[in-house]
Amino acid sequence: MLQVFLESPEAMPANVDSMDEMQLADTVGRYLGDKAYLVVLDDVWSSEVWDYLGVALPDSGMGSRIIVSTRVIDIGRQCRWASRVETLVHTPLDKGSSLQLFLRKASRWVGCTPDPELKEIAAEIVRECRGLPLLLVAMGGLMSTRPQTAEAWQDVLDKLRRTRDLELALPAVLWLAYNDLPSRLKACFLYFILFPRTYCAKRTALVRLWVAGGFVQKEYGRTLEDTAEAYLHELIRRNLVQVTDYYDYGKVRSCGVHDMLREIIIHKCEEDNFGASVTRDAGKVRADVRRLSTVDTKRDDFLRDVSAGHVRTLFMLGASAASTSSLLAIIPEYKLLRVLDLEGAPVDRLPEELPDGSCLRYLSLRNTRISKLPKSLRKLTHLQTLDLKGTYVSHLPAGITRMDSIRHLLAYRYYSGQHPPYYYALGVTLPRGIGQLRDLQKLTYVEATRDKGTLVELARLTQLKRLGIVKLRSGDGGTLCASVAKMTELLSLSASSSDITEPLNLASLDPAPRKLERLYLRGPLPELPRWVLSLRNLQRIRLRWSSLKGDAIVHLQCLPVIELALIQAYDGVTLHFTEGFSNLQILEIDHLTNLELIRVEGSAMPMIHKMSLRSCRSLTTVPEGIQRLKHLKEIHLFAMPDAMVASLKEGGMASHVPVIRVYNQHRDISQ
Repeated sequence: MLQVFLESPEAMPANVDSMDEMQLADTVGRYLGDKAYLVVLDDVWSSEVWDYLGVALPDSGMGSRIIVSTRVIDIGRQCRWASRVETLVHTPLDKGSSLQLFLRKASRWVGCTPDPELKEIAAEIVRECRGLPLLLVAMGGLMSTRPQTAEAWQDVLDKLRRTRDLELALPAVLWLAYNDLPSRLKACFLYFILFPRTYCAKRTALVRLWVAGGFVQKEYGRTLEDTAEAYLHELIRRNLVQVTDYYDYGKVRSCGVHDMLREIIIHKCEEDNFGASVTRDAGKVRADVRRLSTVDTKRDDFLRDVSAGHVRTLFMLGASAASTSSLLAIIPEYKLLRVLDLEGAPVDRLPEELPDGSCLRYLSLRNTRISKLPKSLRKLTHLQTLDLKGTYVSHLPAGITRMDSIRHLLAYRYYSGQHPPYYYALGVTLPRGIGQLRDLQKLTYVEATRDKGTLVELARLTQLKRLGIVKLRSGDGGTLCASVAKMTELLSLSASSSDITEPLNLASLDPAPRKLERLYLRGPLPELPRWVLSLRNLQRIRLRWSSLKGDAIVHLQCLPVIELALIQAYDGVTLHFTEGFSNLQILEIDHLTNLELIRVEGSAMPMIHKMSLRSCRSLTTVPEGIQRLKHLKEIHLFAMPDAMVASLKEGGMASHVPVIRVYNQHRDISQ
């Protein structure tokens, strides 16, 4: 229900965070009372939801609609306050569609027809799936790992039938898909027990957690994180894990599992004592539980019966102050703890003594109120991940240089006041000796020191894949460039100058990291660094406050970028796209106050599908040549001149674009 206000131009009601369900429903209902609305509710399980929605979603006779998806047929019929209820029953796929979906997920059959013998076996496998898409894609994913021979496929079919004969509560197809996993993937799959049903696990965090949990086997020529990424993509390819969100530049952002697959995870975790998730209503957990997550637990005694000597992983999601205090009081007893995640917990300090440093691999204090780290942190010599994002820690203690196994160090927060500084990420200062942490792969965000000591030591961190540094002064550029030139594995670089007038001098970087995929530069650029044009793997570039002039942007057209953002980055009057940007899909133009004209010619930007224009007060006409952009699907306008909005709506030049949204007026003018 909060989403109603998050997408509204009106202010969020006061005290909304402290409202109970019925108070929030009443507030939403009063807001929607004179409005037409469309609400989509996915996967509703209980008719009790109507008690709240009857208050929150008034039937005011204005043509509003509610769409509900559910596996419980009576859910819709039990909505008695709607003026009309229509039930659409989703029937299983027919034989032909089922076979087509199955063969497409088996992947090797795309564009060709299997021989008759294989197709006959495929039809038998499809019959076992009963036209259910989840079962079809799971079996298709399994078969994509098998040789394309009749013998291999018949073997799978025989196993499927034997599994079916066991009369299991869940479909045999899903059990077979799970049992077919290699042991290394089974543990990674079962790890989803620790996330709530509606929770989307972030890819980057999941990879680090699998590594910390010891589930990832070392492979020659690969980092553990690269191998963990391969595990995740294998689970996705097998259709056992679903991608829930992508970054704009194409990488997986978050993922989860289907409810029916989650039932298998729950069953196996109980059977093997892999782990458990405790909700606010759950009772006791077994004393020898090895991995435990708590979800909205308000009790302070939830760990009373748990044997600290067995627990390897502990998450606290939505914990109360009482339950967090209870945990922190006994945390030194958890000698074998490998993972401790306190993200979002109401805690402002850690106990002076932390769990035994010989075991702890992962410590997340993200979005807590902690401002200082205990001295015992230096004992965590095997720690791989320290996540301080969103905390108030501004300086890392000297003891951190003894943590020579650290691989991921995230320590920054975003300034959230009414007048944010030019650099929106606030970093931390590092102690001398940070260059000793040779295994570091991610280091964000670091404040440049006046003596340049930190910048010099960065040269020793040659395994870095992501580096973020803030508060750079004009004289720091040469030192930073000399260090970055040695980071041959670098994939992401973010550099911010100390304020809006301080030049960002990065011209001397040579050679540039050839693997670089993402580049974020914040600060005045005397000129576009030449090395930028040599980045053949660059996917995303965001320039903020760069104040570029002349044909600087034209030079970028040779890059293979997927996403380009220019945020007060160009002082010219015209943006002229002639050729190039052949891979560009997303273009964001923000606060280019001098810009009067955007012109697209030739074959420029052939793949673009999303364009955002924000606060360009002199841009009053539709981009010339926009009709050339045949793949453009979305145009988003934020605080743009009325003349621009009118020309876009009435001119017809963008009639081929399905979605056109104007946010300053909260209107959608899609054709």
